[in-house]
Amino acid sequence: AALLDELKAVLCRYVVFPTHAAYTLALFIVATYVAECFDAAPYVNLFSPEKRCGKTLTLRLLALLCDRALPAANCSEASVFRALHNERPCLMIDEVDTFFRDKPELRGILNAGNVRSDAAVMRTVELRRGGKTEFEVRRYSVFGPKVFSGIGRLADTLADRSIVIPMRRKRGDESCVRFRRREFDGEPLRQKCRRWADDHALALTAKQPNLPQELNDRAADLWEPLLAVADIAGGTWPERARAAAL
Repeated sequence: AALLDELKAVLCRYVVFPTHAAYTLALFIVATYVAECFDAAPYVNLFSPEKRCGKTLTLRLLALLCDRALPAANCSEASVFRALHNERPCLMIDEVDTFFRDKPELRGILNAGNVRSDAAVMRTVELRRGGKTEFEVRRYSVFGPKVFSGIGRLADTLADRSIVIPMRRKRGDESCVRFRRREFDGEPLRQKCRRWADDHALALTAKQPNLPQELNDRAADLWEPLLAVADIAGGTWPERARAAAL
Protein backbone atom coordinates (compact mmCIF):
# COMPACT_ATOMS: atom_id res chain seq x y z
CA ALA A 1 0.00 0.00 0.00
CA ALA A 2 2.86 2.37 0.80
CA LEU A 3 4.40 1.70 -2.62
CA LEU A 4 1.11 2.48 -4.37
CA ASP A 5 0.74 5.63 -2.28
CA GLU A 6 4.23 6.68 -3.36
CA LEU A 7 3.52 6.05 -7.04
CA LYS A 8 0.29 8.00 -6.83
CA ALA A 9 2.05 10.91 -5.14
CA VAL A 10 4.77 11.01 -7.81
CA LEU A 11 2.19 11.14 -10.60
CA CYS A 12 0.21 13.91 -8.89
CA ARG A 13 3.38 15.90 -8.30
CA TYR A 14 3.62 16.66 -12.01
CA VAL A 15 0.11 16.25 -13.47
CA VAL A 16 -3.43 17.26 -12.48
CA PHE A 17 -5.64 14.20 -12.92
CA PRO A 18 -9.38 13.63 -12.93
CA THR A 19 -10.86 11.82 -9.93
CA HIS A 20 -9.64 8.21 -9.57
CA ALA A 21 -7.14 8.46 -12.46
CA ALA A 22 -3.94 8.67 -10.39
CA TYR A 23 -5.05 5.68 -8.30
CA THR A 24 -5.77 3.73 -11.48
CA LEU A 25 -2.40 4.56 -13.01
CA ALA A 26 -0.52 3.63 -9.83
CA LEU A 27 -2.21 0.22 -9.92
CA PHE A 28 -1.50 -0.11 -13.63
CA ILE A 29 2.20 0.60 -13.09
CA VAL A 30 2.51 -2.24 -10.58
CA ALA A 31 0.35 -4.51 -12.76
CA THR A 32 2.86 -4.21 -15.62
CA TYR A 33 5.41 -6.02 -13.42
CA VAL A 34 3.07 -8.97 -12.87
CA ALA A 35 1.43 -9.22 -16.31
CA GLU A 36 2.48 -12.87 -16.63
CA CYS A 37 0.32 -13.74 -13.62
CA PHE A 38 -2.94 -13.01 -15.44
CA ASP A 39 -4.94 -14.14 -18.45
CA ALA A 40 -5.78 -10.58 -19.54
CA ALA A 41 -3.61 -7.49 -19.83
CA PRO A 42 -5.02 -4.02 -19.14
CA TYR A 43 -4.84 -1.27 -21.73
CA VAL A 44 -4.94 2.42 -20.78
CA ASN A 45 -6.17 5.19 -23.07
CA LEU A 46 -5.18 8.74 -22.13
CA PHE A 47 -7.31 11.02 -24.27
CA SER A 48 -7.99 14.75 -24.34
CA PRO A 49 -10.19 17.07 -26.40
CA GLU A 50 -7.30 19.47 -27.07
CA LYS A 51 -3.55 19.98 -26.68
CA ARG A 52 -1.70 20.69 -23.42
CA CYS A 53 -3.82 18.46 -21.19
CA GLY A 54 -0.89 16.50 -19.73
CA LYS A 55 -1.31 13.25 -21.64
CA THR A 56 2.18 13.21 -23.16
CA LEU A 57 3.76 14.07 -19.81
CA THR A 58 1.76 11.29 -18.17
CA LEU A 59 2.96 8.89 -20.86
CA ARG A 60 6.53 10.00 -20.21
CA LEU A 61 6.14 9.32 -16.48
CA LEU A 62 4.64 5.91 -17.16
CA ALA A 63 7.57 5.12 -19.46
CA LEU A 64 9.93 5.81 -16.56
CA LEU A 65 7.96 3.74 -14.04
CA CYS A 66 6.36 0.78 -15.83
CA ASP A 67 8.10 -2.53 -16.42
CA ARG A 68 9.90 -2.85 -19.78
CA ALA A 69 8.24 0.26 -21.18
CA LEU A 70 8.57 0.56 -24.94
CA PRO A 71 7.56 3.98 -26.30
CA ALA A 72 6.73 3.74 -29.99
CA ALA A 73 6.31 6.49 -32.54
CA ASN A 74 6.76 5.82 -36.25
CA CYS A 75 7.01 2.04 -36.57
CA SER A 76 5.91 -0.72 -38.90
CA GLU A 77 3.48 -3.56 -38.33
CA ALA A 78 6.33 -6.09 -38.45
CA SER A 79 8.43 -4.24 -35.88
CA VAL A 80 5.49 -3.99 -33.46
CA PHE A 81 4.53 -7.67 -33.39
CA ARG A 82 8.16 -8.80 -33.28
CA ALA A 83 8.96 -6.41 -30.42
CA LEU A 84 5.88 -7.58 -28.50
CA HIS A 85 6.84 -11.23 -29.04
CA ASN A 86 10.54 -10.91 -28.24
CA GLU A 87 10.62 -8.30 -25.48
CA ARG A 88 7.17 -8.65 -23.84
CA PRO A 89 7.11 -4.91 -23.17
CA CYS A 90 4.50 -2.44 -22.02
CA LEU A 91 3.93 -0.81 -25.41
CA MET A 92 3.26 2.94 -25.27
CA ILE A 93 1.99 4.87 -28.29
CA ASP A 94 1.70 8.66 -28.24
CA GLU A 95 -0.37 10.67 -30.71
CA VAL A 96 -2.37 7.55 -31.41
CA ASP A 97 -4.92 9.67 -33.30
CA THR A 98 -2.37 9.97 -36.12
CA PHE A 99 -0.57 6.66 -35.54
CA PHE A 100 -3.19 4.49 -37.25
CA ARG A 101 -3.93 6.91 -40.07
CA ASP A 102 -1.53 5.19 -42.46
CA LYS A 103 -1.30 1.86 -40.61
CA PRO A 104 -4.82 0.46 -40.12
CA GLU A 105 -3.45 -3.10 -39.99
CA LEU A 106 -1.79 -2.33 -36.65
CA ARG A 107 -5.18 -1.93 -35.05
CA GLY A 108 -5.91 -5.62 -35.57
CA ILE A 109 -2.64 -6.60 -33.90
CA LEU A 110 -3.37 -4.44 -30.87
CA ASN A 111 -7.00 -5.56 -30.69
CA ALA A 112 -5.75 -9.12 -30.25
CA GLY A 113 -3.23 -8.38 -27.52
CA ASN A 114 -5.18 -8.09 -24.29
CA VAL A 115 -6.40 -11.69 -23.79
CA ARG A 116 -3.60 -14.24 -23.60
CA SER A 117 -5.40 -17.11 -25.35
CA ASP A 118 -6.25 -14.89 -28.34
CA ALA A 119 -3.08 -12.78 -28.44
CA ALA A 120 -1.31 -14.15 -31.48
CA VAL A 121 -0.67 -13.21 -35.08
CA MET A 122 0.43 -15.63 -37.80
CA ARG A 123 3.08 -14.70 -40.33
CA THR A 124 4.93 -16.54 -43.08
CA VAL A 125 8.72 -16.47 -42.77
CA GLU A 126 11.04 -17.07 -45.72
CA LEU A 127 13.90 -19.49 -44.99
CA ARG A 128 16.91 -20.67 -46.97
CA ARG A 129 17.67 -24.39 -46.55
CA GLY A 130 20.14 -26.30 -48.68
CA GLY A 131 20.12 -23.61 -51.31
CA LYS A 132 16.31 -23.72 -51.53
CA THR A 133 13.75 -21.16 -50.43
CA GLU A 134 11.10 -22.48 -48.06
CA PHE A 135 8.28 -20.83 -46.21
CA GLU A 136 7.33 -21.47 -42.61
CA VAL A 137 4.33 -20.22 -40.67
CA ARG A 138 5.20 -18.76 -37.27
CA ARG A 139 3.02 -17.64 -34.40
CA TYR A 140 3.91 -14.39 -32.64
CA SER A 141 2.47 -13.45 -29.25
CA VAL A 142 1.29 -9.84 -28.95
CA PHE A 143 0.03 -10.18 -25.38
CA GLY A 144 0.81 -7.51 -22.81
CA PRO A 145 -0.22 -4.20 -21.23
CA LYS A 146 -0.35 -1.14 -23.47
CA VAL A 147 -0.89 2.61 -23.19
CA PHE A 148 -2.40 4.81 -25.89
CA SER A 149 -2.32 8.60 -25.78
CA GLY A 150 -3.92 11.05 -28.17
CA ILE A 151 -6.44 13.77 -28.90
CA GLY A 152 -9.94 12.38 -29.21
CA ARG A 153 -11.14 8.86 -28.64
CA LEU A 154 -9.61 5.67 -29.92
CA ALA A 155 -11.28 3.47 -32.46
CA ASP A 156 -14.22 1.74 -30.76
CA THR A 157 -12.58 -1.68 -30.78
CA LEU A 158 -9.49 -0.44 -28.93
CA ALA A 159 -11.39 1.91 -26.63
CA ASP A 160 -13.55 -1.03 -25.55
CA ARG A 161 -10.37 -2.85 -24.52
CA SER A 162 -9.00 0.12 -22.58
CA ILE A 163 -9.38 1.85 -19.25
CA VAL A 164 -10.21 5.29 -20.62
CA ILE A 165 -8.83 8.28 -18.71
CA PRO A 166 -10.04 11.71 -19.91
CA MET A 167 -7.36 14.35 -19.43
CA ARG A 168 -7.97 18.10 -19.13
CA ARG A 169 -6.02 21.32 -18.94
CA LYS A 170 -4.85 22.55 -15.57
CA ARG A 171 -6.95 25.38 -14.13
CA GLY A 172 -5.46 28.65 -12.96
CA ASP A 173 -5.93 27.69 -9.32
CA GLU A 174 -4.12 24.36 -9.76
CA SER A 175 -0.37 23.94 -9.67
CA CYS A 176 2.18 21.21 -10.26
CA VAL A 177 5.94 20.88 -10.21
CA ARG A 178 7.53 21.31 -13.63
CA PHE A 179 8.86 17.97 -14.83
CA ARG A 180 12.55 17.86 -15.73
CA ARG A 181 13.70 14.55 -17.19
CA ARG A 182 17.33 14.78 -16.04
CA GLU A 183 16.24 15.36 -12.44
CA PHE A 184 13.82 12.42 -12.30
CA ASP A 185 15.16 9.01 -11.31
CA GLY A 186 12.55 6.30 -11.59
CA GLU A 187 14.89 3.40 -10.83
CA PRO A 188 14.30 3.29 -7.02
CA LEU A 189 10.55 2.96 -7.61
CA ARG A 190 11.09 0.40 -10.37
CA GLN A 191 13.24 -1.65 -7.99
CA LYS A 192 10.50 -1.56 -5.36
CA CYS A 193 7.94 -2.67 -7.94
CA ARG A 194 10.17 -5.56 -9.08
CA ARG A 195 10.72 -6.71 -5.52
CA TRP A 196 7.01 -6.56 -4.73
CA ALA A 197 6.24 -8.47 -7.92
CA ASP A 198 8.79 -11.18 -7.05
CA ASP A 199 7.47 -11.51 -3.51
CA HIS A 200 3.81 -11.80 -4.52
CA ALA A 201 3.82 -13.56 -7.91
CA LEU A 202 2.42 -16.83 -6.55
CA ALA A 203 -0.32 -15.09 -4.59
CA LEU A 204 -1.28 -12.97 -7.60
CA THR A 205 -1.41 -16.00 -9.89
CA ALA A 206 -3.87 -17.68 -7.54
CA LYS A 207 -5.84 -14.54 -6.71
CA GLN A 208 -9.44 -14.26 -7.92
CA PRO A 209 -10.59 -10.82 -6.78
CA ASN A 210 -14.24 -10.05 -6.30
CA LEU A 211 -15.27 -8.09 -9.38
CA PRO A 212 -18.03 -5.43 -9.24
CA GLN A 213 -21.20 -6.77 -10.83
CA GLU A 214 -21.60 -3.52 -12.75
CA LEU A 215 -18.57 -4.30 -14.96
CA ASN A 216 -19.23 -6.06 -18.24
CA ASP A 217 -17.07 -9.04 -19.19
CA ARG A 218 -14.40 -7.07 -21.04
CA ALA A 219 -14.19 -4.39 -18.34
CA ALA A 220 -13.87 -7.13 -15.73
CA ASP A 221 -10.96 -8.63 -17.69
CA LEU A 222 -9.24 -5.24 -17.78
CA TRP A 223 -9.70 -4.52 -14.11
CA GLU A 224 -8.99 -7.97 -12.65
CA PRO A 225 -5.17 -7.53 -12.55
CA LEU A 226 -5.51 -4.08 -10.96
CA LEU A 227 -8.01 -5.30 -8.37
CA ALA A 228 -5.80 -8.29 -7.54
CA VAL A 229 -2.84 -5.96 -6.97
CA ALA A 230 -5.00 -3.70 -4.80
CA ASP A 231 -6.36 -6.58 -2.69
CA ILE A 232 -2.91 -7.97 -1.93
CA ALA A 233 -1.48 -4.50 -1.31
CA GLY A 234 -4.18 -3.89 1.30
CA GLY A 235 -4.77 -0.67 3.20
CA THR A 236 -7.45 1.45 1.55
CA TRP A 237 -6.47 0.32 -1.94
CA PRO A 238 -9.13 -2.38 -2.42
CA GLU A 239 -11.85 0.25 -1.90
CA ARG A 240 -10.04 2.84 -4.00
CA ALA A 241 -9.57 0.40 -6.87
CA ARG A 242 -13.23 -0.61 -6.98
CA ALA A 243 -14.38 2.99 -6.77
CA ALA A 244 -12.12 3.76 -9.74
CA ALA A 245 -13.41 0.76 -11.70
CA LEU A 246 -17.02 1.81 -11.20
